[in-house]
Amino acid sequence: MQIPQKRAYVGLEFGNNLDEEIEELSKHYEIHNIHQVKDFIRKNEDLVEYIKSITPIIDKHFPDNKKCLTFCEDSEFEELDDITIFISCFKADFDRDWKQLDVLEKELCYLDGFSTKLKGLISVDLWVEKYF
Repeated sequence: MQIPQKRAYVGLEFGNNLDEEIEELSKHYEIHNIHQVKDFIRKNEDLVEYIKSITPIIDKHFPDNKKCLTFCEDSEFEELDDITIFISCFKADFDRDWKQLDVLEKELCYLDGFSTKLKGLISVDLWVEKYF
């Protein structure tokens, strides 16, 4: 008999639930490095719930921009690994969008119900459309 492992993701009853959550997120984000994203989510409790709660806030600030969600690995320090949400912008709009990103980040910083540690696992940044 195998000893059950503690679930790293609260919403996971079965392996398929994470796939369903990723499918739901893919309605809002182009997802890159999907296997690494899934592994990171499994290791970090409540991460999907946090992403789902910030998505409408991001959409409020950047309603027409494409968004990409990807895993970013720090080559030196594993504790600096995160999921980054890139928001596309045009070079001509970069200064305006940069100011809007600052407003967004302040709003996310004061979002209740999630720990500072959990919030630190997600970065939001701009990506110039030419490369998106």
